[in-house]
This record gives sequence, structure tokens and C-alpha cells, in this order.
Amino acid sequence: MDGEWTLHLEEEENILTFPDWCEWYEAACDGQACAVKLPDGLTKEVHFPDADPDEAIEEDSLEELNAVFGEVITRLMHELRDDGSLAKLPLAPDAFMVIEEFDGNYFWPTYETRKTEGRILPG
Repeated sequence: MDGEWTLHLEEEENILTFPDWCEWYEAACDGQACAVKLPDGLTKEVHFPDADPDEAIEEDSLEELNAVFGEVITRLMHELRDDGSLAKLPLAPDAFMVIEEFDGNYFWPTYETRKTEGRILPG
């Protein structure tokens, strides 16, 4: 059942934390200008000057903010797939991957194309 996998999360054993990303994310939500260096060396700047630290930022801003993280992870997973690193894992022949922000604010690929675009092993 969807969501039950979260019952098995244990911070010291099977969660990869990104404390710097959390600080960056919170600062951006508080209206601070923030920049992150992307894997390709480019810098992505995010600034929501109208953000109110006491209120949630607007949905469009939240989507943009989550896309920064989602796109970094998606690029990394593409690199690992394309260089054969993921193929070294014990995977089913039809294994596929999806990149999803925990609350569903970023999802790659689309649900409809997840088994083709997200395919890990060559077809």
C-alpha cells in the first residue's frame, strides 16, 4: 500500500540526509536570495522576495524551489544509468526509476512514461 514504506525509515540506517539543502530550502522559503551550484558547474539562483517567514510560500514558488532539487537528483540518476553504474545492481530486467519529492511536489518522469523513460537497463 502506498505510504507504508515510510514505516521502515530509520534516520541512522536508511535515510540519506542533506542538511545543507534543508538550510538552503528554508532560507529560500524565508525570502532570502539563495544560490546553489549545479553538477554542471552552473549556478541556479532562487529568490522569493515577497515570502513571509510566517506563511507558506505560493504554490508556483514552491514548485520552482522543489524543481531545483528534483532536477539535480534526476541528472545524477541519468548519469548513473548512462555510465552503467545502476546496471551493476541486482535489478529485474524491467526495472525503472522515478524521482519524487516526498510530498509529491516534483515527479520525474511522468506517471504514464515511468516504465519507458525511467527504464534503468537497456531494452
